[in-house]
Amino acid sequence: MNFLTIFILMSALMTLVFGQDTPTDDAIFNGDLFDETISEAAAADSQNRLRYLPGISFVSEAAGYHSFSPGTNGSDGRFYGKAFLKATKEDIGSLYLGYNYSWFLYASAGDEYYRNFYSIQKPDPQEIRTSLSEFHLSFDIRKLVFIRIGSQLLSWGATFFWTPEDFINRQKLQASVISVVDIRSGKPGIRLHLPYKTMNLFLFMDFSKLIADKTPGSLENDIAQAWRIDGTIHGVQLGTVGYIGKNRPEQIGFDATGNITGIDIYGECALTFMDALNSAPHGAFSIGASRLFGKEKNWTARTEFYCNTNGYLDVDQSRLLPGEFTPLYSGRYYLYGELSGVNLWNSMLAIALFGYGNLADRSWSATIQSTIDLPGVLPFTVYGRYYGGRDGREFTNVFGGNAFSMGLRIRADF
Repeated sequence: MNFLTIFILMSALMTLVFGQDTPTDDAIFNGDLFDETISEAAAADSQNRLRYLPGISFVSEAAGYHSFSPGTNGSDGRFYGKAFLKATKEDIGSLYLGYNYSWFLYASAGDEYYRNFYSIQKPDPQEIRTSLSEFHLSFDIRKLVFIRIGSQLLSWGATFFWTPEDFINRQKLQASVISVVDIRSGKPGIRLHLPYKTMNLFLFMDFSKLIADKTPGSLENDIAQAWRIDGTIHGVQLGTVGYIGKNRPEQIGFDATGNITGIDIYGECALTFMDALNSAPHGAFSIGASRLFGKEKNWTARTEFYCNTNGYLDVDQSRLLPGEFTPLYSGRYYLYGELSGVNLWNSMLAIALFGYGNLADRSWSATIQSTIDLPGVLPFTVYGRYYGGRDGREFTNVFGGNAFSMGLRIRADF
């Protein structure tokens, strides 16, 4: 028992004994009262104790590719994931540090398409590549205002596969069916959360452009502000997001989530004003629906549509400059569909069939996968994926034509 505990205990005893109008010997030697005081002091000491929560999301994956037109192959094996440490003290707040990591066991390329495919990823068995995911301090003011300072990821929006109103994060979030671990990097800034009954107000001050190439800028010109307001009205979750900054396009988004006859319906709409609200905005929106079914509600059917009014139609990807096209977002129209089931075969099997396509250039990808969780064996996922469409389109360009891939993935969370 440390000095602080003894001090708290003695203070409590003195208050209980001498704070009474007519103290008695019975009160001093009351065993139940003494035990209660001991418990209260121990609880207070435990509440203010520093707690650590370490964790690692580890993925081991091997994948092979075969392109039909060139008749060539590529393959790789890698480890990747995220490691984090969270330290919490109830009377202060919490400190969170997260790092992404990746390491290539090997990579092989049968032609220039696969060499280009892997050169962008820079495989190196002699190096574990790491990047800061998040590093922030969180605390509150009397549970009325919640503050987070540091590098952080923001999850503002309603849709599953596309996130048109995510104006703030450095990279768009990829759905869990594509990226099983979120390995994005956060932005430096200050976030405020003000909850009020059925509404929430979030404010974010973005510092990401204040330092460029290790050179500081000015608060007046390089800082940006974002906000989100959301609430529930008649069972419908509604929200709006905005992002403004000097010499940047003004952006505003709206989202909604509701349920109609057991079907979850959700959508996001984003508007970007390139000329300070003086011209027609560029628009993008996503709308989707999902439903659980089956006797045990362990099957999911989902579909989602995305439109970018300023996106490309049918374009040969090989004629575009690097960085000119953002996969899954720069096309004009996209569609996603999924059918999945969990807790099958005595809860040891999960299966999923999903696909997505660029409706404008008519290229697409379809995947079938199965996750098996046997007693005494790490859960593993096997999958097959096909990339189809005309040569040089979004989902065929990187492989030189139509291609097929197979993979084995093991995930463990420590």
